[in-house]
Amino acid sequence: MPDGSPAYRNESLAHGAKTAAPAINAALATLTTPPAGYYRVEIWCGLSGTVGTVDASNFEFRKGSTVMAVLAVSGNGTGATASNTANGPYTLHVNLDGATSITVNATAGATASSVYHCTMIATRLN
Repeated sequence: MPDGSPAYRNESLAHGAKTAAPAINAALATLTTPPAGYYRVEIWCGLSGTVGTVDASNFEFRKGSTVMAVLAVSGNGTGATASNTANGPYTLHVNLDGATSITVNATAGATASSVYHCTMIATRLN
């Protein structure tokens, strides 16, 4: 459909996943090449399992390969067991060209016994 089509205005695209001990740069949630437009993106991130200090700030929002924001997630401290700690929504606004994906990625390798939870919802505003 052409850019600006009413079929896409104010409709949302979403992806969520649970990832055990993601590797460096692992995608935690992905929206592959949404139609061109201006979007409000809401992201919820969380941790469970036994977490370390690396896990608290290990979520990045990316437009293509460009890091747009680091999403800090409060955990229970090094070696602590996190029970589905959830943070968000983090709200960002981004222009997309219809050829670029948006993702939430792990910045670094995660603690071996951690589990990452991430949901991303993008709503086209124009």
